[in-house]
Amino acid sequence: GQAMDRAIACVIMHGLGQGSGIDRALTGEHRLPPPALLSAPEVTLKVHVSDSSTHQPLDKVFIEIFTNQTSFASGYSETDGIAFITFHYTLGAQLFIVATKSSYVPNSSPWLATKLPLFSSVSLLLHPERIATLMVYDDVVQIVSGFQGTLIQPRIQFQRRSLNLPKNLSYRSLIAFLTVAVTPWEVGGFPYLQGIDVNRTGNSSRFELTPVTAVSVHLLNSDGTEIQVNGPICVTIPLPANSRLKHDDALPAWKFDKKIGAWLKSGLGIIQKEGDYFTWTYFAPQLGYWIAAMSPQSPGK
Repeated sequence: GQAMDRAIACVIMHGLGQGSGIDRALTGEHRLPPPALLSAPEVTLKVHVSDSSTHQPLDKVFIEIFTNQTSFASGYSETDGIAFITFHYTLGAQLFIVATKSSYVPNSSPWLATKLPLFSSVSLLLHPERIATLMVYDDVVQIVSGFQGTLIQPRIQFQRRSLNLPKNLSYRSLIAFLTVAVTPWEVGGFPYLQGIDVNRTGNSSRFELTPVTAVSVHLLNSDGTEIQVNGPICVTIPLPANSRLKHDDALPAWKFDKKIGAWLKSGLGIIQKEGDYFTWTYFAPQLGYWIAAMSPQSPGK
């Protein structure tokens, strides 16, 4: 049947989406802020975080400030959804403000000043993760989500042996989340779309990405602890009708790395036709946040 065909396709395609090791190249060490930052003037930034669906303030959101893929200041929002973060700032330096909270898709915003501000504030909306259907079989585990406007459902599949369950935990305790974005508004709920590509010599280029789709997939224990899955994880996402992609096209995958606050290029996914619909299938090395986006021709600044 179609399910078996898709499973065979996943097996055949295994290897196309393997990560290129770039995250190891970038995150193998935690660098300290450059000395120039320490002697720069201080800036206090007000960050306000709220739920995108209820517009209520969110507390205990972790806020991090990044420069050049390095986190150098952080704090938590209070019950009013506000965090005040003070840091040394070099005029003209590009910063990224990243907000993360369990059961929400992380979001981020760029921040830059060419003149020292007396006051500055940033507002971020966090999208709630969508609870998905979890199916545990003898051989495989599937995470499936309903998707309005299409007969094809976003689906995640991996071998059951890839699931690293603690000894005192049963399948009954697991909660699956699968959040898919295709419209510009939905994609805007994911972190700012700056991509990082590292070549074989270790040099990195930055790009502004225009994704076709974005996906967040997680498996949590009932207490909110994330359950690790060792890949390959077959990710299949239906694409919007106006994507202009063809069967067998290759479309790069980019992983959001919380350690550097940016998207890292991480292998290739393949476009497949299923009936009247096109899907993007990618083999992810782990669960997390992924986007499908073409590699831009020219680096961004």
